[in-house]
Amino acid sequence: MIADNDIEVTALGVIRDAWPEIQQANMFNAPPRKGYQYILVQARVKNLGPSDETKKVNLFDFRVTGSRGVIYEHPWLVVDKPLEGEFFGGGTLEGELPFEIAEDETNLIMIYDPGPESTARWLALEELTFPIVSPIEPAPGAEERGRKKGAPAPLGEAVLSDEGLEITVLDVQRDAWQQIYAMNEFNEKPGEGMEYILVKVQVRYVGGRTQTVTASPFAFRVTGEKGVIYERPPLVIDEALDVELFQGGTFVGLLGLEVAQGEQGLVLIYDPGLGSTARYLSLER
Repeated sequence: MIADNDIEVTALGVIRDAWPEIQQANMFNAPPRKGYQYILVQARVKNLGPSDETKKVNLFDFRVTGSRGVIYEHPWLVVDKPLEGEFFGGGTLEGELPFEIAEDETNLIMIYDPGPESTARWLALEELTFPIVSPIEPAPGAEERGRKKGAPAPLGEAVLSDEGLEITVLDVQRDAWQQIYAMNEFNEKPGEGMEYILVKVQVRYVGGRTQTVTASPFAFRVTGEKGVIYERPPLVIDEALDVELFQGGTFVGLLGLEVAQGEQGLVLIYDPGLGSTARYLSLER
């Protein structure tokens, strides 16, 4: 595959369930999360540009997707021979690209996207079965639900955003400081008179204005009976809801939020901006 920036990329092989190799590369590498596995993509890049000009390649130019429609970024891991460096025209680099993917992912495809200088290119990492991602229909009634704060979608029922992201609150855990502290000991305690809540959310991209959509924790806030809008606190959360999806892609993640202790009538606000109107989802059982 040759990209617009005169970089030729060749996938040489894939090691699935690559934790033994990654663990051996550096004792401080963390094991994959439950339900996930590491893969190592072995690849070669060649600079097809002029011999007196250099180009750079780094790990963050590469991502992976598959049957779930989720885009996996490069994780913070140390590998023996990372595919990165600067090289002159005619030069070649070979190395490894680590990724953490869901264990049941199939139809693995690597995305090479170095940024504004080039459009993305796609490389199959295994034999593909089609369709790669099956299109899905939004849940019945999702488009009409949750358009007003006073009429939020009930817990467990989906809303559909303007950009085609279907959002469902699956579960809410109140007074969640102990769980949040266990996720990261540097997370700070909630403020005086406040409590943390953990919200489990499912997002599905049923299609919309762009090829992909991002579900970011920064698009979510919470309010309640006091009428105050609480901003998202700076917490490190396991399985955080922070993902980019292709059409048909589905992801379940957690939001860590802070509200007044004991406040009732909690409502989750989804508002990504950029021309979209907010959606409201009840956090009350």
